[in-house]
Amino acid sequence: MGSTSVTNNLYKLWSAKFLLIIIILFVISNVSFSQGRRDRANSNFNYKKTTPTDTSGTALADSLLGRDSTIILPVDSTARIKYFKYVPEYAFGTTIPRKTSPIILDNSSNIKKEISFDSSGNVVITEKFDDYDIRAPLIIPLDQYLAQRSAINTNNIFGEIVGEKFQGNTKDDITKLFEKITDITIPLPFKSESIFGPPSLSLKINGAVDITASYQNSTSDQTIISGLSNSNNSINFKQEVQLTAKGTVGDKLFIDADYNTQRLFDFENQLKIKYEGYADEVIKRIEGGNVSLQTNSGLIGSSQALFGVIGDFQLGALSLSAVVSQKKSKTETKDYSGGAVEQEYILKAWDYSDNHYFLDTIYKTSFLDFFNNTNITQQTSQLSVDDQSFEVWVQTDNTTVGYRRAGLHVDLGAIPTSGSYNDSLKTVPNPQQGTSAFGLVRKLQTSEYSLNKYAGFITLKISLPDNYFAGVAYKRTQTGEQFGTISTDTNVKSTDTLVLKMVKVQTLIPANTLAWELKMKNIYRLPVSRIVREGFEFKVNFLSDGIYNPTFPIPNLNTYIITILGLDKYTNGRSGGPDTQFDFLPGTTIDQENGYIIFPTLKPFLTSLRDTINGITIDSSYWYPQIYSELKSSSKLLPNANNFEMRGKARGEAGISNTLSLGFNVVQGSVVVRIGEQTLNPNVDYSVDYSTGTVVIRNAAALLSKDLRVSYETNDLFTLASKTFLGIKGDYKISEKSKLGFTVVNLKQETLNDKVRIGEEPTNNTMIGVDFQTEFNSKLLTNLVNLLPGYNTKALSTVTLRGEIASINPDPNTNKSVIPIDNNEAVAYIDDMEGVKKIISLGGTYNTWTFSSVPLSDFIGPQDSLKLKQSKRGKMSWFNIANSALLTDIYPNKDVQTSQNTVTPFYMVYNPTKRGTYNYNGKFDTIGTTTPGNKATTWNGVMKYLNTTSNDLVNENINFIEFSMKIEREIMPEI
Repeated sequence: MGSTSVTNNLYKLWSAKFLLIIIILFVISNVSFSQGRRDRANSNFNYKKTTPTDTSGTALADSLLGRDSTIILPVDSTARIKYFKYVPEYAFGTTIPRKTSPIILDNSSNIKKEISFDSSGNVVITEKFDDYDIRAPLIIPLDQYLAQRSAINTNNIFGEIVGEKFQGNTKDDITKLFEKITDITIPLPFKSESIFGPPSLSLKINGAVDITASYQNSTSDQTIISGLSNSNNSINFKQEVQLTAKGTVGDKLFIDADYNTQRLFDFENQLKIKYEGYADEVIKRIEGGNVSLQTNSGLIGSSQALFGVIGDFQLGALSLSAVVSQKKSKTETKDYSGGAVEQEYILKAWDYSDNHYFLDTIYKTSFLDFFNNTNITQQTSQLSVDDQSFEVWVQTDNTTVGYRRAGLHVDLGAIPTSGSYNDSLKTVPNPQQGTSAFGLVRKLQTSEYSLNKYAGFITLKISLPDNYFAGVAYKRTQTGEQFGTISTDTNVKSTDTLVLKMVKVQTLIPANTLAWELKMKNIYRLPVSRIVREGFEFKVNFLSDGIYNPTFPIPNLNTYIITILGLDKYTNGRSGGPDTQFDFLPGTTIDQENGYIIFPTLKPFLTSLRDTINGITIDSSYWYPQIYSELKSSSKLLPNANNFEMRGKARGEAGISNTLSLGFNVVQGSVVVRIGEQTLNPNVDYSVDYSTGTVVIRNAAALLSKDLRVSYETNDLFTLASKTFLGIKGDYKISEKSKLGFTVVNLKQETLNDKVRIGEEPTNNTMIGVDFQTEFNSKLLTNLVNLLPGYNTKALSTVTLRGEIASINPDPNTNKSVIPIDNNEAVAYIDDMEGVKKIISLGGTYNTWTFSSVPLSDFIGPQDSLKLKQSKRGKMSWFNIANSALLTDIYPNKDVQTSQNTVTPFYMVYNPTKRGTYNYNGKFDTIGTTTPGNKATTWNGVMKYLNTTSNDLVNENINFIEFSMKIEREIMPEI
């Protein structure tokens, strides 16, 4: 009974709770939480009447009454949705960057992962860096490894599929339409595979075609008497095509085309059609279009830039490559040698070396003392520089290891007695061009410069840009004076700013007076270094009447110029008098190691020529002072720039720059560099930039080699004659390490006509070569190496043998003579004589001519009687009359059209009886009256200026002047 009562009470309690929940939900459901709206029944808002004239003064809660829309506006319940938009953290295709560290070699190519099996059949995974293990080996069972690899592959494939399915739509409809048109895939109607593999055709075309067509009509209202119409019509058509096409037929035939009508040269357009067979087929590859043949031979070179068909075939152990093509390039070879060579040279007086600088102007006296006397004076000895503490610093940047900050000053005195410079010399807040500078510097090694401690100048062995500065710090050996901060001094810290004496300023100009005097202009660089004395020649010549002579054209001055300039003082060594030959004195007149000629005077082409020689003074017209007062760029443009030349020959080491220039249009992949017969490795021993045609040699031994050879091919810019190239290359594999090969190539070059000049003959050359290569292991060599002290190796020794032989059957000229007596000999012409004659017209327009100056002829008076000659100038005039003569009257045998048969001649009228212009002789009319015949000595003339920049008659090799004249002469009794 009690349990029943409790159950009823619980039932009533839960019923009451359930009823209360329903009531709460009902109340909530009748309340709207829309923004800007409340339930009107329980609201305290008062609503205005819809009509202002309504007399009802009470506010009503009737929902039929309207609100004033200017007070309460309904708001869309979705207005806040813009604040709740979901923005993904990463868009499609975003790659989340991984954290990397320079300590952890993440994705380094030097880390090698290797997979192997142990004796139990487990998989062993190791990671090595430079053949050293960097992690403990991971050993897992084979089935577990395969399961994990399968799971990884499945995830990768799933990711690719999802990525392709849900990638973003980034292309517009027009682009998609053109892609459908230009990306074509056509299934071929074959039930089985064709010779090209699966029966399908795929072609993808990209490019642009610009076709411009226009029609132009022009009508003239001008009334003319002509058979032509007043209305002209013209059609203009222009087409530009840029096309790239890639296609496949099955999975064996590939098409690749790249064509552009705007390219300058035809070789830039590429076309390839390639067939690739399966691994078990005889035909491995057939390729048409722009192809190349690789011979792998040291005697028969490979051929690039071919247009034709090439095929690779495999017949068991025999592999063949054959090509039939037109050659679009030519092969060239350049030889370089860093050994001893003999070179002829010509130096101009203005072309002095730019790498020599005085430490101070006071050393100019020391230079003259050192290079002109056998024993130096006491003053020169006191100024000598301590070469042990000497330092040279040049401008650099903050990427250089060990750079320092420095303030540089041209006019820098010695360090004061306090032991250090004032801090104001370190900062240089306002550097003055040519006077002071501030920046980062690096210290030169002793191999980068040389010092003459007595003459007080340095020679930089490095190439320093013109806008870089250089400074020095040094002590004088005897006096102990120090100029500049020497970084090795004990009181100088590594962080201190240096104070240096500047010897080379940035962008030197003559206005920088002190810095200009520090630069030496009396040392000349020869094209070789480490010069050998035997066979050395050096001469100084002067240009006179178009000929360079070793003496000046001065009467009674028979002294050689080289003697006047101080380079010929002795006959043998330092004994005897001048002998007209260069004094080869190492360290004095010549620097053998670096290849410099040193004049013993500071301004040899000025001061040496101002001296009196044997009582004769050399006129200033023979001097060349502009060398020492103007920049090279200015002095070499002066009229006297070519008056002097230094000519000779020298034997020494030429040296090779590590950058070799091959020129323009080098064929991609054609450069081969060899030392003798040894072929260097590309991208290891050398690198090639085909866009600029430069080769950078990285192998130091190659730069010192005496037999460095670079062979390459250059594209033919314009193909005027065909060059047919045929070739076949075969290799027979005897064993895994032995093979026998052969190569046969033929190049036949035609010409446009049968009349060929020497050097342009049609050729037909055939080369045949055989090569053999084998390799075997030798335990004997290993045992011999182990006999050496400290060696114990078990590595196998390998011996590689390679041999090659080749022969050429040349026909340098296939153009044979048809004359029986010539016995079928080849025919070529030295010159066809076309274009040999070069004509420069003087012009017959009257206003380009003027009265001539007084001639030097003795016929009208002595050479120095200018006044007398001027008094004999007769009356002369010249003019043009347009189209006043017939061309056939001048050239009777010339065929010309009637409308082109007139010329405008140049008329000249001379009257010797009348006094001419510039003749102020009042008695001219009496000449010939008392002495008949004197009128024959009267004269006049015209002259014209010829600009040498456009008509240089000397360099153009003009030999004579030709006139076509018609003379109408009136006979006078006194002539």
